[in-house]
Amino acid sequence: MDYKDISPELREKAKGLSGDELLKLAKDEGVELSDTQLEQIAGGASGWGESAICPACGSGNTYYDKMLDVHVCNRCNEQF
Repeated sequence: MDYKDISPELREKAKGLSGDELLKLAKDEGVELSDTQLEQIAGGASGWGESAICPACGSGNTYYDKMLDVHVCNRCNEQF
């Protein structure tokens, strides 16, 4: 599932969750995660680039989504 396919409601539920909480949410919502998404949540093999500071909320809890070519904030879901 691409970031753009995740509903705003599910994005809101995911804000600020730990990796384990994100996995539980995905399971509860019936979302199947790709190997890359699982690695991203676990902090495993990157390939997604380094995190950056979110210009909207100042959080460092971000990742680079190579498929969309944007940084995404896990806290406020800002794409930059």
